[in-house]
Amino acid sequence: MAEEKKKPNVKALFPIALFLVLYLGNGIYFQYINPEDGVMGFYVVSVVMAFSIALVAAFLQNRSLTFDEKIHVCAKGIGDDNIVVMLFIFILAGAFSGIAGAAGGADSTANLLLSIVPGRFAIPGLFLISCLISMSMGTSVGTITVLVPIAVALAENGGLSKALLTGVVVGGAMFGDNLSFISDTTIAATKTQGVEMKDKFRTNIRIALPAAAITFVILMVYAIVSDGNVTGEFPYNVWQTLPYFAVLILSILGVNVFLVLLSGLFLFTLVGFFSGSLTYSSSLASMGTGISGMFETIIVTVLVASIAALMRENGGFAYILSLIRRKAGSKRGGMFGIAILTAFMDIATANNTVAIVIAAPIAKDISREYGVEPRKVASILDTCSCITQGILPYGAQLLVAANLSGLTGFSLIPFLIYPFILIVFVVISIFKEKNEKAGLFDKIPTLKGKRVTLKRITQEDAEGLRELTENDNVYRYLPTFLFEKKYEDPSYVISHLYDECLKDSMILGIYVEGHFAGLAEFYGYREELHKVSVGYRLLERYWGQGIASETLSLLVSYLTGDMNLEIVAASTMVENQASAAVLKKNGFTLVSHAAEEDWGFEDPVPADKWIR
Repeated sequence: MAEEKKKPNVKALFPIALFLVLYLGNGIYFQYINPEDGVMGFYVVSVVMAFSIALVAAFLQNRSLTFDEKIHVCAKGIGDDNIVVMLFIFILAGAFSGIAGAAGGADSTANLLLSIVPGRFAIPGLFLISCLISMSMGTSVGTITVLVPIAVALAENGGLSKALLTGVVVGGAMFGDNLSFISDTTIAATKTQGVEMKDKFRTNIRIALPAAAITFVILMVYAIVSDGNVTGEFPYNVWQTLPYFAVLILSILGVNVFLVLLSGLFLFTLVGFFSGSLTYSSSLASMGTGISGMFETIIVTVLVASIAALMRENGGFAYILSLIRRKAGSKRGGMFGIAILTAFMDIATANNTVAIVIAAPIAKDISREYGVEPRKVASILDTCSCITQGILPYGAQLLVAANLSGLTGFSLIPFLIYPFILIVFVVISIFKEKNEKAGLFDKIPTLKGKRVTLKRITQEDAEGLRELTENDNVYRYLPTFLFEKKYEDPSYVISHLYDECLKDSMILGIYVEGHFAGLAEFYGYREELHKVSVGYRLLERYWGQGIASETLSLLVSYLTGDMNLEIVAASTMVENQASAAVLKKNGFTLVSHAAEEDWGFEDPVPADKWIR
């Protein structure tokens, strides 16, 4: 069933609540209330196990569906193109990470950059290195794992704050995780919203770069006024650094992520063989280890896709969407809604990629509702998930950083300068959007009347649309160039309807008691006149029941009320007296009779023009 036909149902969100109790509740208990030596509390209860139990709970809901039907719902969720692409990329990313570490590339790259930076500027230099390393690696945890031991050594050598240097590494790691072309969060955000990585990057960099620049300035000032100075040697192999820089350059150039990762694998294997850091067996083993390290991410993605599909089917997403709709009310409000939703999902899952996967379909619906560009939605999803993940004391990033530095996750939070500055720039970027209702064609409205509902058309309506377009009686008095008549396949029409039409017209489905009954349209907007034209076409079995009149009434009320237009116009063939009667009933006035118009026939047709 389509999301649009689902009634909001808060009970459908129970699996997420159960996951929170199992994972978040137990994690807090074992991490802070009853900790055990050498055990990270948030790893006592496996995230895979918690999600598995949540999936069982989701299966127990909605008894109107059989078990096999629920399996089918899950299969559709898992089989989504974007999910499949993500799974393949996770496998390649794991192999890349494994061989990069085994070849010595991460250590050599970090040490090379540290050797270039003057000693007193080690803190801002470390932030810059962390940003660049995470940009090229595409993983914040990997960057933290490589750089925190170095940060601890720098703190001890220079008499600097260990918490500050560790916090600086975490901040830089989240910068790269947010922007890297091979980061799983970037992949998830762009693929789920159907946007190019380079477009999301251009949008994201306007938010992240100023925040990073201010962070860098703050750290520079601190370096100048403080007395710490770093000493020590940092050995590196220039050849081992080249694959990382090649990956970084290819990523920035927008090369396909599969090609980027495959190029990195090849280059690190080649360099490893020539430098002696890898053998044939160790290269295969390291790639296998790296892929194995991605198994949990892959399994969680499959589980989350299944749970999300069932929650959507049961009306959970419809409830969240309706809640945000009530609170948003504008494009700016919709963007804040997406930001808060993403942060909440990350708090619940302690995994920014999973948070994006859960929030993405709801965010996509919100973007359509309020006219938020997909590239901005992808940017908000990625940025807000990385911000939240970077400051969660029970997130993998701070847990790993705390473990390597001998500190606690909470003690690092005051030193996470970059994530907190990034919050400010996210808020600024949203406030820079004009606080106005979506434009006439920026959102797809849902209009409800006594019997009739006008809303977005879905693939479930394909057969009804076919019946409509194949009935010559329906189109007897209509132009020949209507969009749905351009193509024979109704499924193709529906899948491309809003992509092609959204800029200058809006076509909505007419539904009577939930059943497809025809199409309603407004088009031909004249901004200088505050004027728009309307039209409709009904399945023949719905003629003579007042459906056309109620449809027209809903359109007029929306256009003159919500959209503040002054003139609503319509045209009918002179012979079409039934439609003329509907227009008169809804207060339209005839202003021109039998004017010749081009409706796509061989000769111009005499048409009446109406306004209200």
